[in-house]
Amino acid sequence: MWQTDLVFYLVMFVILVISAVLVVLTHAGYFHTVRVRMATPHVQPRHFAYVVKTGPYKSCAEAFSSLAMLAPKKILFGIYYDDPDTIAEDKLRYLVGVCLPDPKEVSNSDDDLTERLKSNGYQFHTFPACEKAVMTDYPKRNFLSFMLAVTYVYPALKKFTAAYKLTAGPCIEYYEPDMIQFILPLDHHEEFYVPGIDPRYS
Repeated sequence: MWQTDLVFYLVMFVILVISAVLVVLTHAGYFHTVRVRMATPHVQPRHFAYVVKTGPYKSCAEAFSSLAMLAPKKILFGIYYDDPDTIAEDKLRYLVGVCLPDPKEVSNSDDDLTERLKSNGYQFHTFPACEKAVMTDYPKRNFLSFMLAVTYVYPALKKFTAAYKLTAGPCIEYYEPDMIQFILPLDHHEEFYVPGIDPRYS
């Protein structure tokens, strides 16, 4: 009799574990359908502060954490300039940035933020409006969401641009509160390279 009870409890335990895993994966966006399209981005970085980094993209978390502490509640974004499938990890170039208001509309609190960013070595720049881009999005719920996004989004973007023979990029990841927007500009390509990043070597 006890053997039957043991099997029952083991089966229940396995079911609970599988259910828990499915809940976690669903929340992180595992079952999200990646739909790539060409459109005008409804969000994009224009005026911003940034720092340029070189090295493995997986090491970017520390730079984003530091920036988030300096600019809480602000929209952060990253730009990934090199293809990790063709460029060595230690030579990958990326930008970690925070969106700022139009300089003509700066408040006192924005002035304080600007000073904090300047004192911590951040540079300032403005991008042109991106009128057309290859785009998709992915849920942003937790750290697992970022891992899943890298796994599923980038192959879909590559497949789409190859199918339509498009020159798109660099890749902008725009981090909204609950969504990551992936934006690959189809115009003004070189204008999305900040000082210190040479588009000739992308």
